[in-house]
Amino acid sequence: ERFPNFERLRRVSNWYPNATTVAHNTAHAVPAILTGRYPEGGPKAPDLRSYPDSLLTLLDGSYNLNVIESVTDLCGDGCDDSMDVLTHRERVGPALADISAVFAALVLSDAGPTVDTAWSGFWGETAPSSSSKDRKEHWKFRDPPRRFGYFDKRIEAFPKRTVHFLHLMLPHRPWQFLPDGKAYLRRHDSPHGLRKGRLWVGADWEIAQAQQRHLLQVQYVDTLLGQLLDTLERLERFDDTLLIVTSDHGGTFKSRDSRRSLTESNMIDLAYVPLLVKLPGQALGATDDRNAQTIDIAPTIADALDFDIPWRVDGVSLLSEASRPAEKRIYRSQKDTGAGKPWVFSSARLAESNAVVDEIATRFPETSLFIVAPEASARSLIGAAAEPLLGPASLARAEVLRLDDYDSIDLGTWWVPSHVMGTLYLARPINSPVRLAIALDGTVQAITEAYGPTPATTVEFTALLDPDLFEHGARHTIELFLIEPEGEPGVLRPVAVSLGE
Repeated sequence: ERFPNFERLRRVSNWYPNATTVAHNTAHAVPAILTGRYPEGGPKAPDLRSYPDSLLTLLDGSYNLNVIESVTDLCGDGCDDSMDVLTHRERVGPALADISAVFAALVLSDAGPTVDTAWSGFWGETAPSSSSKDRKEHWKFRDPPRRFGYFDKRIEAFPKRTVHFLHLMLPHRPWQFLPDGKAYLRRHDSPHGLRKGRLWVGADWEIAQAQQRHLLQVQYVDTLLGQLLDTLERLERFDDTLLIVTSDHGGTFKSRDSRRSLTESNMIDLAYVPLLVKLPGQALGATDDRNAQTIDIAPTIADALDFDIPWRVDGVSLLSEASRPAEKRIYRSQKDTGAGKPWVFSSARLAESNAVVDEIATRFPETSLFIVAPEASARSLIGAAAEPLLGPASLARAEVLRLDDYDSIDLGTWWVPSHVMGTLYLARPINSPVRLAIALDGTVQAITEAYGPTPATTVEFTALLDPDLFEHGARHTIELFLIEPEGEPGVLRPVAVSLGE
């Protein structure tokens, strides 16, 4: 229900729920997909010089190439990747940000961001920029939609015999897109609860909110997948196409664990990835529970299209009926030593992954990802009229960032004010969690929990509103209420709201 286009593809594809990546780092994981080989050996840049043998170079000449790479640079001269993602003016800010990151890494040692695993965007969610209200040209918000749009248009421009390869940095951070592709603004570079973009240190609700944003961005990926399927069907190419959808690695949303650096406790989350393979002429989907790894994708393509790979591959065709090993490998990337020594584990640990998914799913029991709350009783308030639940006014006050954006909603722009952000000032320190109800036009539409150390008199809060609630040109009102911590959970205490900086 949440991801209808993934389901649409699954119905006519082979689905491999036991599929895993062989590297937790994109610079190693993507080359492994295109070469069919484990990322063994010393440090390698994800470029053509380090990986001269890949499907992109092998098929150059036999097939046309429509290739969009976001992190790697593995395509040969046959690629005509002339996409102008950014204008010259738009490139100045990101370029200066990247230069400052390299300078910080060289001069300030560990004080700067890591600059050896990507070509740009080293600062993470957002490059340092001004806090100007008008951010319509902000490059980070425009890049993934432009890349997909350019790629999708080129499908029609190329003849049928073409290798189309798209690596899109979605649903990768920054989490900023809603299911329809509209963006929302963020207060901080990283989600609260995530230290330096790496370690989850926040309370369960903070991590749940971050995962909510991630899942909404997965829904945007689902929307783009639907556009791709529509394009192939409109061009009458879907039936004849070999279509593979996968991810280069996973991520975790566990408290006190690393989001992306491989550990024993998060290995399963990082290892398992989606893998759907639609063969030419396939009309009925199937589920294959056998062991599968991303290094199997290249030999599977060779098998399906009937050509030989002239170099040694570590993977095997997923179309083969031969028994498959139970052993899996995932390589932990090291800055100085390359991919490093692999962690070997059994595919039987899929049960562990399923248990984690089941536990995390309790955070989002409704189909709508906007019906969430720190506890089930508070979640029942969403959709209720606020007035019948009102109690005495609280002594707290709140500053809501960009509160004036709700005075006149413009749905024709690239973003919507779905992300309610602000600071809550309490009359006295409170030891228990501070829970808030946010009403739009008198109806409770979001429940959240303030974050920050307690007891405290100043805490911050965020919440996401369903963009379908906004009406173009309308003036919407935002109200905040403290949820009474004792007694009846349905009692709402009004909070005085003003515009924040």
